[in-house]
Amino acid sequence: MAKKGCYINNNICVTNIGNYYYHYHHHHHHHHHHHHHHTTTTTTTTTTTTTTTTTTTTTTTTTTTTTTTTTTTTTTTTTTTTTTTTTTPPPPPPPPPPPPPPPPLLLLLQLLLLLLLLLLLLLLLLLLLLLLLLLLLLLLLLLLLLLLLLLLLLLLLLLLLLLPLLLLLLLILLLLLLLLLLLLLLLLLLLQLLLLLLLLLLLLLLLLLLLLLLLLLLLLLLLLLLLLLLLLLLLLLLLLLLLLLLLLLLLLLLLL
Repeated sequence: MAKKGCYINNNICVTNIGNYYYHYHHHHHHHHHHHHHHTTTTTTTTTTTTTTTTTTTTTTTTTTTTTTTTTTTTTTTTTTTTTTTTTTPPPPPPPPPPPPPPPPLLLLLQLLLLLLLLLLLLLLLLLLLLLLLLLLLLLLLLLLLLLLLLLLLLLLLLLLLLLPLLLLLLLILLLLLLLLLLLLLLLLLLLQLLLLLLLLLLLLLLLLLLLLLLLLLLLLLLLLLLLLLLLLLLLLLLLLLLLLLLLLLLLLLLLL
């Protein structure tokens, strides 16, 4: 006789000895036989593979079923995700602030300097024109000398024929040569005088520039002196105000 209660003996709940044990064991044996019949009917397994492809995500699902005395199901899922990143360029830097307007004194100085530069350019142009004129005069003189040489050659030829007349002609030619030399000397003197005048003009312009600079410096000094005087006046006014305040305080104290 078994004890009352339920205990496990080889996966069988036994409560007493009798038909129940036999019936339960027979039912379990029948169930086990039915399970064995189920395993023999599903020995042929099928494998189904489904592949789904989209533009951004690819999913592959594989299912494998293996049957032995026990049934095992294995599922493998592979997921691929592609991520695209976009970068935005940094914002452009702000434009620089406009420069402050120059003071009027600086504008006047700039105008004076521009005028002086224009005068210097005009003087340079005049110098170039004078040099060109001098070159033209020299060319003319050279041509005259060539003509004189030709004349001398002709005179030499004539000397062979007419000696006395040739002597006179030679004297005349010599006189002409002397006159040409004198003209050349005069031209050189004129050129020197022009150069001296231009140099004097340049010196005068430089002196004017220096004077303008000195005037500007004096104006600046005067402005600084005026500012100093204003500051001194302000200090004196402050001192007077302080003295008046002190006097008022003393009067108030005396009245009290």
